[in-house]
Amino acid sequence: MCRKALQYGIVQQLIQMVMAVQIAKAKNIEMILHFGFNLIISLYACYSVPWKHNKPLQETKSSATITNTIRFFYVTNFIFGLSATLFQVNPPPKTWPRVFSLTLPLQDKLLESIPGKPYQTEGMHWWGVNLIGHACILMAVAQCGYTVGKKVLQYTMLTSFAAVYAGYTATYLPESSRNNIMAHQAFNAILAIVACYVVAPEKAKKA
Repeated sequence: MCRKALQYGIVQQLIQMVMAVQIAKAKNIEMILHFGFNLIISLYACYSVPWKHNKPLQETKSSATITNTIRFFYVTNFIFGLSATLFQVNPPPKTWPRVFSLTLPLQDKLLESIPGKPYQTEGMHWWGVNLIGHACILMAVAQCGYTVGKKVLQYTMLTSFAAVYAGYTATYLPESSRNNIMAHQAFNAILAIVACYVVAPEKAKKA
């Protein structure tokens, strides 16, 4: 299960390598080495180190609610990640493939709605990459059964509550933006709580 999450997480590390070379204004070697090291150890752990064939976890429970909640999270994260990376209206670097120049007016509308422009194009790229990486890992989690899915959803509650607090204290944002952030993250937390503690799991079907 950990191996599956690492495999899906490699996508984020590959994009981070591209970011470090093509997007980052500070072309420091430390950044490239850091992301490259993460990529190498993930590949090494997944494909070079021999691993024991333990008996698969025998799930006694299953929950379509947990699985679908995880799917909802990774779809929304993936959409937000794409909107902050590939679909920025600001012209992408000339060295990027032509397909990346197919843009939609998503980020410009966001930036225009924020007085003082607290966001920068590069910062939006890094935020988007992290969301895409998070989405990829959740894709792996959705395939790992009830026990893993519930545990991961329980941990997502922490990030949702932290994001609600961040939205509440972000006084540099307009009131409407702060309310949207808090409402979205509170909705995510409620979904996770309902999936983990309100909807009862079913008995797992025998393979």
